[in-house]
Amino acid sequence: MQQHGVAVSQPERTKPAFSPGRYGAAPTTPPQTGDAAQAAGQGGTARNGAQGAQDGMTAERRKNFTVRPGFAYYLVSIPQIPGQQFGLCTKDYQNAVLVCQLEEGSSASETLRVMDHIIDVNGVPVTDREVCKQLINDSLMTKAEVNMIIERPVEQQAVNLVENALNASQMQEPSVALASDVKSILRRYNDKLKQGHGQMLPVLL
Repeated sequence: MQQHGVAVSQPERTKPAFSPGRYGAAPTTPPQTGDAAQAAGQGGTARNGAQGAQDGMTAERRKNFTVRPGFAYYLVSIPQIPGQQFGLCTKDYQNAVLVCQLEEGSSASETLRVMDHIIDVNGVPVTDREVCKQLINDSLMTKAEVNMIIERPVEQQAVNLVENALNASQMQEPSVALASDVKSILRRYNDKLKQGHGQMLPVLL
């Protein structure tokens, strides 16, 4: 059966996406390359909740990225699961938020992969991991789910490029984004939601 997203129930909204002390998990297996990865992407599904870029993605969301050779693009929906950590660790590299670690068995590990580039969160472009974190937490606490566009390397040259970026980047703590910047972005995001932008209908399995 082809998946078109994640069926979202009504889980408890008790835990934030990023909890202190949950960044210590070892990286998961890097993404597939070559024909195997292309086959996974062509069907419109990459693990739970991932869809091909042309499947269910609005024209407005497509404006948030430029297609690069060797990469696949997915619309991802991740629900908040009661009692389960989100389990995501990211790095900043040249205005890109890259997945560097995923906690095994976490909500994020069911859909995301190490080396994924998080392009936007609920339609809001992100270039800083602190802003990304705030948007994910806010979405999980208010809507019990979050959706993102991710860029995933599927060819060896692209994998090498992202590997080099992860090796060159440094964990930034605290983030270069100021608290006032985050609040301003969240305020604009909430205004967009009130106008009906960035909203998606839940897509059933």
